[in-house]
Amino acid sequence: MRDHTVEIVDKAGVTLRLRVSTPSAGTRLWGGITGTSTNPQGHWRTLDKGIIRFSHGPTEGTPTYNSEDLTTRDIRLVGPTGGWGIEIYEYEDWTGVNPVGTGSVRQPWVLALAAGKFSWAIID
Repeated sequence: MRDHTVEIVDKAGVTLRLRVSTPSAGTRLWGGITGTSTNPQGHWRTLDKGIIRFSHGPTEGTPTYNSEDLTTRDIRLVGPTGGWGIEIYEYEDWTGVNPVGTGSVRQPWVLALAAGKFSWAIID
């Protein structure tokens, strides 16, 4: 698993720190070869409470639709009801997790964070 602390900063300067764990490229490849899983899940949890509605859940990876690199993936943070509320764009590729990027958060998930676009960075 790839484990990192991600800091999200919204357009108003509000920050949210998350611990995000995603399957490595080797794990995803092995799951595809063996047929055990084509999209293994990771998990996430908040380090700062009261910023978003949920505090933890699974992650799901999706191919980045606007990248020329076929291994680049966005990740979605999924809540207890099964729907996702935060999407981190171009989070990882075959070689590892990218250091910075952008993303978006949906309105039903926010408490102190502004809905819409944000920037993110790996801080560990």
